[in-house]
Amino acid sequence: MSENKNKDRVAPATYIAIAGLVVLGLSRYFGLLIFQENGEPKWAIVGALLFTAVLGALLVMSIKAKKQSENPQNWRIVEIACIVIYAIVAVFFCKPITQFFSVITSKSELQKMANDDLGKLKTLYSQYDNWRNEKLDNAGKNLQRFIDLPDYDKFTYRATRKYTIDYCQDIEMWKSTSETATQVSPSEKQALNDCATDIANWTFSKLPKIVEYLGNNLGSQSNSAYQKLQDKVQYNIDEHHIIPSIDGNYNFSDYEQFDAPMPGISDFAAKMAVMKPSVGSYLLYAILHLLIILNYLVAARTTVMGIEDMSDKIGGRPLI
Repeated sequence: MSENKNKDRVAPATYIAIAGLVVLGLSRYFGLLIFQENGEPKWAIVGALLFTAVLGALLVMSIKAKKQSENPQNWRIVEIACIVIYAIVAVFFCKPITQFFSVITSKSELQKMANDDLGKLKTLYSQYDNWRNEKLDNAGKNLQRFIDLPDYDKFTYRATRKYTIDYCQDIEMWKSTSETATQVSPSEKQALNDCATDIANWTFSKLPKIVEYLGNNLGSQSNSAYQKLQDKVQYNIDEHHIIPSIDGNYNFSDYEQFDAPMPGISDFAAKMAVMKPSVGSYLLYAILHLLIILNYLVAARTTVMGIEDMSDKIGGRPLI
């Protein structure tokens, strides 16, 4: 009867331990993906699987050692060693998991920071669109007026005349080419919209993408949104010779430059980079491990009685 009761206790504890290990593995995966430098899914998967496999193996081995009836003293050493190693592994490799728990519990603050960063990018793209529309409209109108001048052919010395001959013989084609060349690419706008959707539908599975997008696009690095816009402007000057700066007197001496201020770094990505585990995250981590080792705690320890002990129990006399 007691053996059946013990099995009834062990079965639920086993399911709880398996569920706990799965939660630990997933948490470590997302923690590594978010917080390790240049986190890649394949290495995050490897790290999560190794962590859970080691803990699972130590748990199984400690339970097995606890149940051994032969050479109990030697198995007791194995049992204690497994528990100690389990504790060491759990403590020394806890950071990505506790950081991830801190992210989950700080959702409101982090979501607001991500939205603020997204607002910086939206403002930047809006400033660029307003700039290009204004400069293209101004250049197009002044070029058209200059071409329509009655004495247009007399301005042979004007840089504007040379520009129209070289690049703007067909004003409508020039407008079309300039409009296409200067617009923000559809892929960049789609990435911005995707990030906005991910922030609105905030889930931990989306966090790596949000961190990567905002971290890459805000700042002074070469792949930031601001720098890519500056590169686009320079490319269009070098390759398409747009947008010319032409004043009301039809003077042309240079090309327009996008001089909006740089929006700065991503506060959200910076916060995530130095995210420290909270007291609550450590507490949650400890509770999770207690649920896992519950399987070990409820496992029955096999005891071996000597002949003298048995005779005392049943009221008989020692044989020797």
